[in-house]
Amino acid sequence: MKSKITVICFCILLFGLTLISVIKPPTIFSEKENRYLTQKPAFSFASLFQGSYTSAYEDYLSDQFPGRDGWIRLQSRSEQLLQKKEINQVYLADDHYLIEKPDRQDFVSAQAQKNADSLSAFVQNQSRALGPSHVRVMVVPSASQILTHKLPSFAAVHGEQEFLDAVRLGVGEEHFVDVSAALLSHQDESVYYRTDHHWTTLGAFYGYQAWAKASGFTPYEIRDFSVETVTDSFYGTLQAKVNLPLVPDSMERFSLASSPVAYTVTYNESEDIRDNLYEWSALDTRDKYRFYLNGNQPIVRIETSVPSGRNLLVIKDSFANCFVPFAANHFGRTLVVDLRYFNGDVKALMDAYSITDILILYQASFLAAEPSVSRLSLW
Repeated sequence: MKSKITVICFCILLFGLTLISVIKPPTIFSEKENRYLTQKPAFSFASLFQGSYTSAYEDYLSDQFPGRDGWIRLQSRSEQLLQKKEINQVYLADDHYLIEKPDRQDFVSAQAQKNADSLSAFVQNQSRALGPSHVRVMVVPSASQILTHKLPSFAAVHGEQEFLDAVRLGVGEEHFVDVSAALLSHQDESVYYRTDHHWTTLGAFYGYQAWAKASGFTPYEIRDFSVETVTDSFYGTLQAKVNLPLVPDSMERFSLASSPVAYTVTYNESEDIRDNLYEWSALDTRDKYRFYLNGNQPIVRIETSVPSGRNLLVIKDSFANCFVPFAANHFGRTLVVDLRYFNGDVKALMDAYSITDILILYQASFLAAEPSVSRLSLW
């Protein structure tokens, strides 16, 4: 009798979840994970025989599984009770840090080599045009490379440093900003979020100081800024991956107090013009990191009251969003371009806005894996 009840319960669960999967409208965007979920793939015999259809359908079922967040939470709690220190490619590190496990394959792939070569070609071309002292590359290491003292003893974090060394060699020592050294010297401070993969505004400040010194500027000191905590309820992407109850992070805004700067910020060459560098409405959403520079925009133009006569182009990923407010204080104009969303001609943009300086700023794993980076070789 007990075996029959078990079979009946199993069938109800199996067919019930299948039925719900069929009739439930697909979820387009996961606010918790801050990403678009996989949608049902279009069927064709060609994709079926190639195997791409079944692979895409598995991703679709995984993303659209009924009660997905709850199941992830249950799995994570179970693994935590078993004293596991790695869940869903995230290390449960000391001091309540979540640290993303790097994928070594990202750093040795054909895409990584193509991106490194494209970056090197772009730097050499622009160095000849603008001068070697006006082109800088900053590749931000992941937390796994800096917060090594917080990692579990068995943590595998190979591949990233070798990629960073190769990029440094490719672009040339005179162009490479050693942000790793700056972060390592402050590794006991909050330079990375505990629940997110990004560096904090404090981490970006130390990166800014390293970049300014390498670029011939006298950097502002921390005493030159007023520091404001804008929220103490930030949960990042790593918390969404493990879905465990954690103490949230705080986010900060650094405002230049010693010599205030006026800003005019234009998004995507539209009539969306602001007088500050922050999106305050983002603090009322799950994606609070969008507070910095309104998230990932194709192009942002920042005009300032700084009479420098120099104009900066930043080609970047999301790690630059909290960095740019520091750098912009040294330039009359700063253009911020995200190649994932900007499909225009970067060289034409540089000519139109009289760019004198360039900074390429990416996080290491993103620089290695993001296909749009290879477009740099076009200019």
